[in-house]
Amino acid sequence: MNLVFREVTEAQERDAVARLRYRIHVAELGKRPADADHVREMLVDAHDLDSVLLAAFDGEAPVGTVRLTPGTAITPDSAWWRFYQFDEFRDYGDGARSVTSRLMVLPELRGTLVAAQLLAMAYQRGRELGTVFNFMHCAPGLVAIHEQMGFRRYTNGARDPEVGYRIPMVLVADDRSYLSSQRSPFAGLSLKYSSDPRNAAWFMQRFGTRCGLSTARTLGVARFVELNAEGGGQNRSRALTGLDDNELAVVLESAVLHQFEPQFRVLKRGDRGGDLFLILQGEVTVGANASSTHSPAAVIGPGDSFGEYAYLGGNTCGANVTALAAVTAISLSQESFGKLQRKHPALAFRLVLNLALAASHRFEITHLQELAA
Repeated sequence: MNLVFREVTEAQERDAVARLRYRIHVAELGKRPADADHVREMLVDAHDLDSVLLAAFDGEAPVGTVRLTPGTAITPDSAWWRFYQFDEFRDYGDGARSVTSRLMVLPELRGTLVAAQLLAMAYQRGRELGTVFNFMHCAPGLVAIHEQMGFRRYTNGARDPEVGYRIPMVLVADDRSYLSSQRSPFAGLSLKYSSDPRNAAWFMQRFGTRCGLSTARTLGVARFVELNAEGGGQNRSRALTGLDDNELAVVLESAVLHQFEPQFRVLKRGDRGGDLFLILQGEVTVGANASSTHSPAAVIGPGDSFGEYAYLGGNTCGANVTALAAVTAISLSQESFGKLQRKHPALAFRLVLNLALAASHRFEITHLQELAA
C-alpha cells in the first residue's frame, strides 16, 4: 500500500472523506451525529466549510482523515467555544487558537503510523496559520497517548452531545521544552517554526495547578498509585480486592484520573463507550432514570464502581450516572481490559468476579434505599 498524504480541496475528494467518516463514525462505531446524511451515507457538518481537511489516500480512496479548524472560524455562540472554554484564553486572539477533530483511520490501519502522520500534518498546518493553542478532545482511554504527544489537560471533562463524556486537551504548539520532555512527535517539527517562551509561561501561570499528568502510563504506576491513594480510597475499591502490588500495577497500567463537579452527568444511559470508573472520593447516583419512582437511583461512594456493563463488553451504558457532590475517580478503558484478558487471563477473571460482587453490592444498596424510602 503506497499512501499519499495531502490536503483535500476537490469537491469529489471531500465527498469521499465524508463517506469515510460515515463508514467509521456511524456504521462502525454506532454514533448518531445530528449532521449525518444517512441517505447518502456521508458525515459533514458546518465546521467543514471553514476547516482544513487532511487525508491519507490509497490511490483515489481515503483511508484516514483529520480536520483542522482555525479559531477565527469558531464564534462565541458555538458549542466548541463553551466546550473548550475559550474565554479562559481571551488574552490571545482568535487566530492563536485552532481545533483538531474528526481524526479517523480505517480499522486495518490502526496501530500504524497513519494517525500520527495525519496529526503531524495538522500540527504543521496549524503553525502555518499562527496556532499557539491547539485543542482536541478524546475518550478517557486515549488521554495517555495524547499526553505523550504533548497535549495537556487544563480543565475537567465535559459532555460532547455527539459522543458523550470526553476530556478536553490543549497543545501549546511552540513549547519546545515541554514537547521534548514528553518525547512528542511534534518536538522536531517545532524547530521549523518560531517559538515565544512567554506563551508557555502564560499557560503555566494560568493553568499550572490544573494541567499535571493524570495517567498511570505517563506518571508511572507507582507514582500514580501514590498520588491517588490519599485516604486509602483506591485501595478500598471492591473492584481491586485481593490484588497484590504487582497485579495492581498491571490493572492500573492505563488508568486515568478524573474530577467531576456536583450534578455533572458522567454517563448517560445509551452512551457508547467502555470505561470502568472507580470512585475514590465523593458520591454518585446510578439508575436507569434518576427521576423514576419505579427505578430509584442507588447512591454509591468511595470503594464502589460504575460502568461495569459497558466495560465488560456491553454496547452501551445501561444507566445514568450523576455526581452528587465533587467526585474523584479513576477510569480503566475497555481496551485495557481486552489486553488484560489476552495477557493475564486469570487476573482478568478475578477482576470480573470482583465487579460482579460490586454490582451485587450496589443492588443491595438500591434495595435497602428503596425499603427506607
